[in-house]
Amino acid sequence: PNHLEKLPFVDGKRIYVTGYSIGGAVALYTAALFPQNIAAVSSFAGFTPMRTDTNNKTTGGNKRLYSWHAMIPRLGLFGETGLEEAIPYDFVDLLEAIAPKPALIYAPRHDRSNDFEGVMNTIMSARPSWASKPGNLKVFTPATFSHFRNEEIITLASWLAS
Repeated sequence: PNHLEKLPFVDGKRIYVTGYSIGGAVALYTAALFPQNIAAVSSFAGFTPMRTDTNNKTTGGNKRLYSWHAMIPRLGLFGETGLEEAIPYDFVDLLEAIAPKPALIYAPRHDRSNDFEGVMNTIMSARPSWASKPGNLKVFTPATFSHFRNEEIITLASWLAS
């Protein structure tokens, strides 16, 4: 993000990150880890709670993050030993770190890769962190599958314009 701020056509106070699927998770990590650089974040079908995403699930569980995509290699220390509950942080912590900045979470109800109930529980647990600016957390839960098509693009554009 610091590189972007040096460009003459970039307003450093209005850098937003967005992502779909694993990119949605990366967007959340970026916003949580670089709060001084990121003004807002949107995540489309971007996460499921890691502590409950065991490797015996048909989606592959956390193995997607530490083996298939090599995004968080050390997560395998927990996933390969069945110790998911001992993972030291989860997406609720990332969301709380982002708050009260503007955030859009788009969680399809029929997402094959993410546990909708777990995602909603995570959002509800993190929601109090937006108490000072409750309107900054927007959550959409369409009765669709995970994809990034016109409906999602229009939702993102409307959110960015607001």
